Amino acid sequence: MNTMDLAPQPLAQGTAAGSGDIAGKRGRGAAFVRGSKLVVLTVVLGALVLVGCGKSTATSAGSSSSAGVTSSVPAAGAAGGAGTSAAGATTSAGGCPTSNTKSFAKSKFVLHVGLAAGTFHRYLYKPFKAGTFHKGASGRISGLVKGGATALFDEHEIRQAITDVKASPALCKVLIAPLSEVADKFTAMKSKLTSGDTTSLDTVNSSLSSISSTSAKDGAPITERTDQNAG
Repeated sequence: MNTMDLAPQPLAQGTAAGSGDIAGKRGRGAAFVRGSKLVVLTVVLGALVLVGCGKSTATSAGSSSSAGVTSSVPAAGAAGGAGTSAAGATTSAGGCPTSNTKSFAKSKFVLHVGLAAGTFHRYLYKPFKAGTFHKGASGRISGLVKGGATALFDEHEIRQAITDVKASPALCKVLIAPLSEVADKFTAMKSKLTSGDTTSLDTVNSSLSSISSTSAKDGAPITERTDQNAG
């Protein structure tokens, strides 16, 4: 009886020991899993921190770059203002330049005034002196029509000459006023000729002669040209 009672005891102890080993292994496994989760969580949090710092750094760099661009704008504006001042310095108080502002301004002036004077004398002043514009004269109507077209052309050439004169300090001072005056006379002459009024022709002839004389004294002699030989 005692022997049978004692026989199973080693098996029970072995079973208990096995159960203890299994429980211990499970405990260690659970601990390992928890530890692994902590490691993963730590790595993830670290990555998030690094990303956040990267964004912050990028934002700061972007802000610094924007600030740099913004600060450069006033400098550009200041440079533009200086350029304007420099350009203004080339014009005298009278509106004429202190130095040449366009290439070949004198040559272009001579060409434009030469065309105006040449066509004026050929198609307006000579017919006028020949009596072509008198009432009843042969060819009067066609002569006045051609004369009106010539006055329009001459006005254009004189105004082109004014643009050229404004680029030359020497010519501007002495010719800008008489050129502007004769340009206005050509403007008025167009409407007068259509009504048969030729009273302004002598005045314009005198003005052109004066301009030619003044120009020659300043080293720009004018040669009269017409639309047939201009080139």
